Amino acid sequence: MANVFRQFLLDAENGDVDAVQRNIENGIDLETRDEDQQTALILSARCNHLECVKVLLEAHADVNAEDVDNWTALLNASQNGNFDIVRILIEHDAKIEHCDCGQFTPLMWASYEGHTRIVEYLLNCDANVDAVDEHGISSLSWASGRNHVNIVELLLKAGASPNLCDKNDTTPLIWASRRGHTEIVDLLLTYNASVNNIGMKNMTALLAATRGGHGETALRLLQNQTIDIKVQDKDGQTPLSHACAQGLTDVVAELVRHHAYVNTVDRNGDPVLFFAVKGGKEDCVAILLENHADINAIGADNKTAIWWAVERGRLDVVKYLLQFNPDVEVAGGEDDDTPLLLATKRKRVAIVYELIKYGARLSSTDRYGDNSLHIALRNRSRDIADILLSNPRHSKYLYRPNKRGETPYKIDANLQKSILTTIFGQRTLNLNDDSILGYDLYSSALAEILSEPSLRTPITVFRREFTLLFIGETNLMSVMEFTDILHSVANLKSDTKWLSWLAYQFHMAVSKRRSTTHNGTQLEDSMDLETFKNSFQFKVPELADCLFNYLDTDKTGQLTLDKFIRNLEFLTEANDNEKVEFLFKIFDRDGDGTIDFDEMKLLFRCFLEQSPSLDMEETLAELTATLFQETDVDHSGDISFDELSNALRQNEHLFKVLSLSKYLFKHSSSSY
Repeated sequence: MANVFRQFLLDAENGDVDAVQRNIENGIDLETRDEDQQTALILSARCNHLECVKVLLEAHADVNAEDVDNWTALLNASQNGNFDIVRILIEHDAKIEHCDCGQFTPLMWASYEGHTRIVEYLLNCDANVDAVDEHGISSLSWASGRNHVNIVELLLKAGASPNLCDKNDTTPLIWASRRGHTEIVDLLLTYNASVNNIGMKNMTALLAATRGGHGETALRLLQNQTIDIKVQDKDGQTPLSHACAQGLTDVVAELVRHHAYVNTVDRNGDPVLFFAVKGGKEDCVAILLENHADINAIGADNKTAIWWAVERGRLDVVKYLLQFNPDVEVAGGEDDDTPLLLATKRKRVAIVYELIKYGARLSSTDRYGDNSLHIALRNRSRDIADILLSNPRHSKYLYRPNKRGETPYKIDANLQKSILTTIFGQRTLNLNDDSILGYDLYSSALAEILSEPSLRTPITVFRREFTLLFIGETNLMSVMEFTDILHSVANLKSDTKWLSWLAYQFHMAVSKRRSTTHNGTQLEDSMDLETFKNSFQFKVPELADCLFNYLDTDKTGQLTLDKFIRNLEFLTEANDNEKVEFLFKIFDRDGDGTIDFDEMKLLFRCFLEQSPSLDMEETLAELTATLFQETDVDHSGDISFDELSNALRQNEHLFKVLSLSKYLFKHSSSSY
């Protein structure tokens, strides 16, 4: 017998009308149920078998029978969207307000699934338009959240409340705004939906729209004059911060126009600007900064906007932020990284370049005492190391130890292939090498600087051209000579690489002295006059006094790298007159503002030492007497700067034997 009942239910589920009819005629119990308490009518309605439903209803099957989950035939038909079955069930007195286990009514299921015709029919049958499920969600909320526009309109016309909240206080307007259903938002607002209701997670419709990245919906909401644009969600974020994070430029502009606060911070302490920066939304960043967003605002973990731009690798945003003069020395994150340190760790070459160009300090260190050179060399980032050393003054940081006592130089020395040699020249960098300004290193560096990439000039050419610049058998060059070379490359794009090389040589010289101690005290990174003379081996000793006196601007008797470079690098941008003034100041030994006969004689002696083919004393006497006679216009016995400058304009031929004059008057035809 059990098999007969089971087959009856199976026939109803499969839509076998004849079999169902035979069983009815044989007097089978129409309320026979399966393990889920489903009757033949429920099964036929669920499986959309209209003819079976008709036969069963005519046989007086219970139209309101429920299964184990309280589902009826009408609930099944409403969910499935079978209008004919819904209609015939209601005509046989099916309950239209009956709820399933989740408190869903037939109207809710039809609204949820988007069955417009069934919704309309149920409404005409006076279904409760504001009935809610176990979560307090109404048919209107379900239809609004699922973008069933026609159903929303039917429900509103039938009197559905546009402000009916669920158990989380979420309204149909918030549901629609979450998904960006602008047409439904417009409908709800037309029916006076409250625009400022606060729902789940402290969300309003505007917060939901901006958080979801729905710009069109947000703009429609902003047309409402009563909308609250300063509201914050559970995380303290505003519509403006959400719009910035999503890159909704038009919405950001509109919010700012409505006077939204641009410096509001969330619960973590992060300001609105951070959200635009993190997402790389440059247009939004621009709007905020143009409306007085704080470029240096500090958020969680001491991070700033520029820090976040570096962390996320937003090069365009970094470049834009730098136009607003941010503080790039604020250290943030768990390692106390400045933006430059962070960019170096992340190997973001282009960002490192922008930060160095901006003036970020290499002196900054992280929690381990590492500066950017430590990190770049440890990471084998040759391009970054090259950029970091493009400023001549940065070479001194090659010798700054971290908390473990490591210097960048030592890190490089332990690499299988040195990075510093590829930057400064192809020579083993050995602090114990007596020839720290040796020929090979100099030639390699100079070749790298002066060669145009397209020409690929071999180093041997430069060795041949510049051999005369080295002194005697020591293969060392004088300070005036390498200053002359500095001048000769000053206007090339790679002049900073030459200055870096120059600074490096200074460091190597100082390092030899620093390696010695007196009473256990390490000497500082500077040199006195005696060390200066010994390090550069001047051919004319008096020149060392003149040049040292000029470079030692604060007269401490010590020459630091900063002094050394600062007083030479201006030549890269100097005009002809400024270069003559530089020459004048060097040889004005007593600083009285004039060059006397002896000082002029020293000037010529320094240069004539490079011309062994000339008779030194005879040429020196002739040049000095001639220049003095023609230059000392007022016959005072001294030459002023103006007199010297005028003489050079008129007597350029007198200086053709001087290597420095070749640079000073490189553009003489146009300048004099």
